[in-house]
Amino acid sequence: MRNASVVSVALVLLGTVVVYAGRTQTFSLPSALMLFGDYNELHLVTPDDAQTLHPSVDEGYNRAYFAYPTIARARTAGPLGSADQGVVAWGFATRWDEARSRHKARFALGVYALSDQAWRTYGDFDDIGDTGISSDGTRVAFVAQARGRLTLQIFDVTTETFSEGPYHRGMWPRGTPSWSPDLTRLAVQVRGPDESSDVAVLDLRTGELRSLGNGFHPQWSPDGKWIAFYSGRRCIVVHPDGTGSRIALSLRDGWFTHKQFDWGSPVWSPDSTQLLLNVTKNGGPLLDVVLVDLATGKTVTKSKSGLPVFGWAPRSPGHPLGR
Repeated sequence: MRNASVVSVALVLLGTVVVYAGRTQTFSLPSALMLFGDYNELHLVTPDDAQTLHPSVDEGYNRAYFAYPTIARARTAGPLGSADQGVVAWGFATRWDEARSRHKARFALGVYALSDQAWRTYGDFDDIGDTGISSDGTRVAFVAQARGRLTLQIFDVTTETFSEGPYHRGMWPRGTPSWSPDLTRLAVQVRGPDESSDVAVLDLRTGELRSLGNGFHPQWSPDGKWIAFYSGRRCIVVHPDGTGSRIALSLRDGWFTHKQFDWGSPVWSPDSTQLLLNVTKNGGPLLDVVLVDLATGKTVTKSKSGLPVFGWAPRSPGHPLGR
C-alpha cells in the first residue's frame, strides 16, 4: 500500500512540470490538465504549474482508502464557477462517527472547481466507489452504499442534486463509471454469473445492460466512438455496440518482471487518439505510465516508478492552477 507524502515539490524543467511526492513523480503534456493521485492527495499538473489537493477534511481513514477520481473541463456555467474550467470529482471520508455500531467512517462526494479553488461535498454514505465525471463536467456517476443498499448515484453538478440511476446487482463500486458524450449511457463494470468481471453498457433511459465481454475498468472515448478497458493483461478498444474490437496493447514480461494493468481505467487523450495506461511491475507499489498511440501502436513510457494518472483534460487557455 502506498504512503502519501505530506510534502510535494514542483520543479519546472524545460517547460515540463514534475511533481515529487516522496519518491514518486508525475509528468505533463502540451496544452493539457493532468490528474494524478494517491492515498489522501491528488495532483493537478499543467506544462507550467502544479497543485496538490487533499480531501476537504483531514480524516485519517483516507490514508488507507482511495476511491479513484476523475477530471473534466466544464463547459457550462453553474454554482461551482464560470464556464470552461476544470472540475474534479472524488469520493472520500469526511468524518468518523463513534456513535454508529457499523459504518463509522462516513463518505461524501467531493467536487472541486478550479474557478473557485475549493471543495464542495455532497451526501452522506456508508461507502463510496470510484467517481466518473462526464466530459462536459455536468454529471458525476458512482456506486455508493447507504442504509444497507447499493445504489447508482447520479449527481447533477449544475443543480447540485442527486438522483438514482438503474442499478444492476453485481455493479461494482470499484470500477469507474464512464459517460457517453450524450449523457444517455454509462460504461460500467459488473460481476458476471461466474464471479468474473464483465464490462457492459448501461442505458440510463431504459435500464438495459449490454455486455461487451470479460474485463474491467472501462472508459468511453471523448468522441464517443470507442470504449477502452482491460481484459487480463490486454487493453482492448471496442465500439459501444460491441463491434470492431481490437487490442491496443498487450503486456509482455521481461526477464525478471511481471507486468499488469492497475490503478484505474485507461485514460483517453482529449482527441481520442491516444491512451495513458498505468502498469505495475512485480506487484509493486510504484508503477509506470505508458502512452499508446492507437493509429500506429507506438508506445512511450511517460513516467517510471511514478504516480498513477486518472485524467487528461484540455487546459483552459490562460487559466493558472492557482494555489
